[in-house]
Amino acid sequence: MNIYVLAALCCLLLLPVSGRASTGDTPPRLVELAVTATGHESALEHPAHATMAERTSHFTIIESQSQMPDHNMDTHWLTAVTAQGHTGTIVGQTTLDGTAFFSSTDVLVISSGIIPIPAHRRATIQQFLQTGKPVYLQCEYDQSFEANITFAQLVNALGGYFVWTGTVVGDLIPMYVEGTLGTTPYSVPSLSYFWYGCTGTWNATVTTYLRYGSQYFGFIFTPPNPNYGILMTNSDQDWAIRSAQYLTFLQNIVVYLAGHGLPPATATPTQTPTGIPTATPTIIPTASPSPTPALVPATSDIGQILLIIGVAALLLTARRTR
Repeated sequence: MNIYVLAALCCLLLLPVSGRASTGDTPPRLVELAVTATGHESALEHPAHATMAERTSHFTIIESQSQMPDHNMDTHWLTAVTAQGHTGTIVGQTTLDGTAFFSSTDVLVISSGIIPIPAHRRATIQQFLQTGKPVYLQCEYDQSFEANITFAQLVNALGGYFVWTGTVVGDLIPMYVEGTLGTTPYSVPSLSYFWYGCTGTWNATVTTYLRYGSQYFGFIFTPPNPNYGILMTNSDQDWAIRSAQYLTFLQNIVVYLAGHGLPPATATPTQTPTGIPTATPTIIPTASPSPTPALVPATSDIGQILLIIGVAALLLTARRTR
């Protein structure tokens, strides 16, 4: 050991005991820096990070009031969309004449079950589904409505099976809401208004969510192709105007559609700067260095070392006897 290092160690013995920090007294700022340096903060520890996996969806809502002024399902949809923190735009039916809205739309909503949907607009809806984004298509009590025809045709064209079988007349209440659509984010066990409805037959690509008695009136089609979006409907639009639960149930549908329009939330991948290869470099082992030989103090230094130790010992003893 170098004599100067040894001298420094001896001097440390002279420091006041009260001035020494214990091993548990790490300065708070250093602790903060150490945690930050790990890079393993969780979203729960840092609420700001929790929003990174979330995303606002934009809903394009095809208007409903041009058919009948009191069919204000479109504005009710917009209220529900904004209430859940998303954005929405009510647009004319001619929007379905082309695909210009695709890039700005995450979810497409056809809010009326009685508007005309000619073949070229059905094709537009199908193309939208094939981009992987979800569609809500309102249907009605009669299978001859073009919305009902469109739903069945789209399901069958995209690998599923669905056929409308007929109208069930009367006041179909309580209309029970099943699955997560009846619980998330709001509890909506049933709808208090559902006037007439249309039911059908389907295969495993279609799931149900509205039930009256033993018959079903709400359907969700999940295409066999995982790259396509889901198609959702039910066969009475009046609940979205007159049901006491219309706003909470619409919000449940909004949450469901937005969730099915996005990929599952995953951890943010590590970004590699441009130009830096991602392949792990080959590590070539190098020759192990020779161990550093122990240093033996020269004979001329031994006397100095003993002198320093002696002085330090005397000073320390003097301190302790005070």
